[in-house]
Amino acid sequence: MDMEITDKSKEQKVNELEKWCKETIHMFRKEYDSLDPLEQSCIQKSLSLLAPCQIEIFWVSNPTEFQLVVIFHDPERKDQEVIINGPYQGYELESEVIKIMDEPRWKRKARYKKSENDSFFIELDFDAGNQENKYSDLFVNPFYDLLNKLRNSSTIQYKKRPIQWINFWK
Repeated sequence: MDMEITDKSKEQKVNELEKWCKETIHMFRKEYDSLDPLEQSCIQKSLSLLAPCQIEIFWVSNPTEFQLVVIFHDPERKDQEVIINGPYQGYELESEVIKIMDEPRWKRKARYKKSENDSFFIELDFDAGNQENKYSDLFVNPFYDLLNKLRNSSTIQYKKRPIQWINFWK
């Protein structure tokens, strides 16, 4: 049975998730400061929550609950900015992400390149600033990998997007 999230409970859950993200950033920075330089050097850049740091979450609540977390280190955006997209029904995710990718923060030129050592994480590369990649360009492959895993999972009953008929003879 599908349980719809009410607007009030959705807002409460979004607020809780935003609060959790900000607390996580704070705790990461506190713990990072307690490390010696050698230990600090072992922290993978793509998983760092050092300033400047922004977190954007794509949240699906049904057919299974999951969040796709994207961490930015964009000096032109506010540090500790948290954006929660969703919660969405699984079949809504693709069309919602396409809309979000048209927002200005995703259309900006990225300061990142895809890591050659790791197929999923995106590493900060200060020499990559002259590339023509936008943030949205770098998000496509990880997003579609996740979407395909959800669609092909034998444990998740992932509904396809409802068919929308277009009448050309109106």
